[in-house]
Amino acid sequence: MGVSNSDPTRLGCFVYPLSGSAGFLTFLMLFAAVGFSASTSFIIAILGSAVGIFIAWLFIRSDKVDFD
Repeated sequence: MGVSNSDPTRLGCFVYPLSGSAGFLTFLMLFAAVGFSASTSFIIAILGSAVGIFIAWLFIRSDKVDFD
């Protein structure tokens, strides 16, 4: 049974920078390993950083936990 959470989750001040850097490094290493050029891998890694920050934002801003 899921429990409703009325308080926003406090995960600390490093959530966004760590999520951004993790997304950046993951996408950079993935697209560099596939064989893309350095500039293309870097641009895609910037987008990966934005995706990581967006996912962290979704988890932090969700005010309900529902496991039903």
